[in-house]
Amino acid sequence: MYINPRTNNSWPITTPLWRAPDDGEYLNLSLSNSLSLNEINTQERSIWRYKKAFRGMPKQHYSLGEGLTPLVENECGGIPVTFKLEYFSPSGSFKDRGICVLLNYLKNSGIQKFVEDSSGNAGSSIAMYSAFMGLTCTVVAPASAPKPKLIQMKALGVDLKLIDGTRDEVALQALDLAKKTFYAGHTWHPFFLEGTKSIAYEIWEQFKGNTPDCIVAPLGQGGNILGAYIGFSELLQAGHITKIPRLYGAQAENCAPFHCEFHNIKKQKPEKTIADGIAASQPVRLKDVMNAHILTGGETVAVSENEIISNLKELHHKGFFVEPTCASATAGFKKLVAAGKIKNTEKTVILLTGSGLKAIDVIADL
Repeated sequence: MYINPRTNNSWPITTPLWRAPDDGEYLNLSLSNSLSLNEINTQERSIWRYKKAFRGMPKQHYSLGEGLTPLVENECGGIPVTFKLEYFSPSGSFKDRGICVLLNYLKNSGIQKFVEDSSGNAGSSIAMYSAFMGLTCTVVAPASAPKPKLIQMKALGVDLKLIDGTRDEVALQALDLAKKTFYAGHTWHPFFLEGTKSIAYEIWEQFKGNTPDCIVAPLGQGGNILGAYIGFSELLQAGHITKIPRLYGAQAENCAPFHCEFHNIKKQKPEKTIADGIAASQPVRLKDVMNAHILTGGETVAVSENEIISNLKELHHKGFFVEPTCASATAGFKKLVAAGKIKNTEKTVILLTGSGLKAIDVIADL
């Protein structure tokens, strides 16, 4: 069921919705049935091995092998950590988890044409899956978006509309187009989170039925944090785990609405950040993401541009060729350890969310 978390009204998922009919705000989905380790379809090498936990899916699904990204033991600031290499995803970012499930749901529901707004990775992902699944998508993006990401979208054949304006103005333009075409905005649609929750199931499987103590992820709109919270909540409800890992979201100081809200800091006018993948000044699901941090005992952390750049170089020198956004997570981890929030002895998974090829021009300048 679709659920309006503000009014508790609900609607069946048989009719695609992207916002609540009663107040026009975002929708959530009710928690689904979980699955046990022996119910994982190990013949499926993708997130679809957890298909039993997904709602509204067709019998025959479309997949490009998203998910099952490696866990690699390494260190960060001299402390043992586990990196999850989400940048190994088909389009080069974790967004493939959510976009794949969202588009399978839309195609199964008879939606063949839609519009999305994105400044980068989500647009690349939706362009790729639209081409693969024979769907028609218009992506509205800021003309100032990273050039490699725009090139990727255009190469995949999406109808790309560039807007000379802010990210918020781009969203307004997409919503205007949505008056005539279904809106598949990943920040709004709950089936995107239905896909990103696979990160929890995957970590749980890779930890052989256990969980790490902490997860640190770059935080823009909160798709990874919310996805992890939803997935682990379903596993907890089914009795497959005894605790949800503490969730920590790392933001750039130049654009940190969640961090300001969490720590009761006066919000500053957002400035440009090298971590463009988390430059979201007006997140859609602010309350839900805040709750995911609070209810798991985690919190937010903000890092400077210099910290992002120095951590990016460290990651590259370790062999992890990622985009700058990922470095916010390692920089944030170091600050959390220094503040005593994460102990040296705890098992921490750090999500590396996007490929360095997405920001090759920026990296070249560095």
